[in-house]
Amino acid sequence: MNRGIERELGQYGFIRAVDAESYVLQTGKNTFLIVENEEFEGRFYYNFYKQSGFRQVHLKFYGKMLREKQLIVRVEKYFKNRRKFLLNQLAKRNGALKSTKEVLQEIKVRQESLVEMKVIQMDLNI
Repeated sequence: MNRGIERELGQYGFIRAVDAESYVLQTGKNTFLIVENEEFEGRFYYNFYKQSGFRQVHLKFYGKMLREKQLIVRVEKYFKNRRKFLLNQLAKRNGALKSTKEVLQEIKVRQESLVEMKVIQMDLNI
C-alpha cells in the first residue's frame, strides 16, 4: 500500500496487518474494519468491509475493487455515519436530545397543524 493510503487510514486508527497487504481497526469486541489491497490486471484496488462475530463470522462490504480516492471517500463516509449513529445512541441513552426520526416526526406534525390552521382560516374567511 502506498504512503498516502497508510497516512489516511492511520488518521482513523487503522493499523497495518502483519501481511502488509491489509489494514485493520477493531471497533468492538468481535468487530473489525478491514481494508485489503488487491492487484488486478496490473492495477491496485482496495476492498473495505466489516467483519463481525465470533463463532459465526459476518461480512458487510462497504466497497469492493475501489481505487485509492474511492476508498478514502468510503472510509470518511463510514466514520461520518458512525459518528452520527453513536451520537444518536448517546442522546437516546441520556434522553437529552431527540433522534433524527423524532425531530422529523415533530416537523411533519407541525406542518400538518399549519395546513389545518390555514384551512380553518379560509373557512372562517379570516
